[in-house]
Amino acid sequence: MAGIFSYGGLVHDVVNSEGMRASVLYYGPMTMGERAQGSVSRLTYGEYLATNFANVKEVLANIEQIKSTLVELPGLPISPKFHWTVTDKSGDRAIIELDPEGVKVYTGEEAQVMTNLA
Repeated sequence: MAGIFSYGGLVHDVVNSEGMRASVLYYGPMTMGERAQGSVSRLTYGEYLATNFANVKEVLANIEQIKSTLVELPGLPISPKFHWTVTDKSGDRAIIELDPEGVKVYTGEEAQVMTNLA
């Protein structure tokens, strides 16, 4: 696995040995639960996906079971919020957003472009 780390712990981009890639962009509307045992920090959420799943299909089959939490990032005045894009070597892709209504997943044509959203 190879990844790009920034801001003291954020895994910005990561790719695993199976060719699945996860990337993160800012997403203001994001919500996550309070810190809980066994939860994944949003700073390492993409890394978690790339470490535990080989492709987009596996990610989507397990996404609802992943507990995640907000964690402060030293040096930033606010707690950053993100959404993720996941792609694999087959060309499959998904955008994952954690909203007050729950996990939103966009695939196929809906997942062609992801932008920062304030």
